[in-house]
Amino acid sequence: MDRRSLLLSAGSVGGLLGLGGYHQRRRLRRWDDRDALRTARDRDRPTLDPATTLTVSDDHLEAARADLSDLVEDVRDAWPDFDDQLDALPREVQRAQSQLESAEDDLADADDRLTDSDDLTPPERLQLLDEFRNGLRSAGQALALTQLERGERDVDDVVDELEAAEAEYEAVAGAIDYYADDLSWAVAAYGELDERLEDVRRAIGSGQRELEQNHLNQRPNTDPDEESEWRRLQGLARASSRVFAADAMCEDIERFEAQLHDDADTTTDAADALEARYEALEDEIETLTEEVDFSYGDGHAAYARDMWTPFEFDRSDGSDERRRGRLALAVRLIAERYAVARTLETFADTPSPRHLDTDDPLYSSFETTGEDVLEAARRADDALENSLAADGDHPLVHHLCTVVVEDRDWTDRRLERTLDDINEDSDEEWAIALERLRLGYLEVEAFVTELPAVLEAIESE
Repeated sequence: MDRRSLLLSAGSVGGLLGLGGYHQRRRLRRWDDRDALRTARDRDRPTLDPATTLTVSDDHLEAARADLSDLVEDVRDAWPDFDDQLDALPREVQRAQSQLESAEDDLADADDRLTDSDDLTPPERLQLLDEFRNGLRSAGQALALTQLERGERDVDDVVDELEAAEAEYEAVAGAIDYYADDLSWAVAAYGELDERLEDVRRAIGSGQRELEQNHLNQRPNTDPDEESEWRRLQGLARASSRVFAADAMCEDIERFEAQLHDDADTTTDAADALEARYEALEDEIETLTEEVDFSYGDGHAAYARDMWTPFEFDRSDGSDERRRGRLALAVRLIAERYAVARTLETFADTPSPRHLDTDDPLYSSFETTGEDVLEAARRADDALENSLAADGDHPLVHHLCTVVVEDRDWTDRRLERTLDDINEDSDEEWAIALERLRLGYLEVEAFVTELPAVLEAIESE
């Protein structure tokens, strides 16, 4: 090897060693951050047990179990015995067979749990009811498919079924009375009931969209081939399946409304008060947000902008629910929005760490450490623990804490990913990643701190 080649080779090796040394120094500098993040990752977090204001009685569970059992029996009577021929049949039939078997498995599993229903908590009883109702949809699709294939049901029948289901939903929804003397309890309890009404509405709407799509997929003046015909039948069966669950869910809602009326022990209708509270919170939010400066100067956004953007474009403000008459749910949604609006001023002087160019002065301005993240996580946990200790038995506080725990858990998952990438980011990117974690935890703390004010705003005369 000549001298030039030797020098070039030595230079290449030196460069590699230098690069390795650079990464090693980066790892050494981030050991403290790593240890702090691991402590944050492994910390004991406040947790919330599932809760519900809706009571599922033994009679209710038995009736739901009978609904599913009767439907599964009807499907089995109508469903052919394919033996070993199933693999040779159209995939639509295979899927329906799988759904039928799934419904049977759900029924068998639910039977075992129903035997020990006295040991089930209220949320577990509600979950069991939901499993029975989900089984109706699965078994109903299998029944609808075989009836459609045999000509025992056609598209007009499906249209009529969906129209009848929608009429039943509107009748049940229109008859809801928000009996309550305690308005914050009404927001939580009837908000949960309203949410179930929305589930029925979405189920029927899904069936109607399936029906429309099925119509759009038909080619006029052509004879469909066998594969296309099976797809058409499956689409109609999916549309029809929504009816089986929707009808039963309407019955559930009527039971739950009667139970909530018993719990409220009053005939005072809170609908007007809920309407007024929604309007008051809407005005408060407008005032709060108008006072916040969402910019950080020089074309930069404040972190308050990052926090508020999802509420402007993605999350419901309750207005659609209010328009549909779901007043308790509307107030519950705007209460969450109000809590966030109250925290915005706290973050108006903090720059957003998102979407920064590498030549932006802010890009290299962050000095956040792992210890800063750990401190913020502990503050969030302390605030949540204190809130639960003070008001955790209140159903509305419990619900709002459940919402913010989801945000905390998302930040925890992001922390885990940040640890995985500890040696991948530049120093600037690493500091920005830590700052985003810190702010995520501080959001949780700020939200929880505002919950007493949210309750006061709802309960005020």
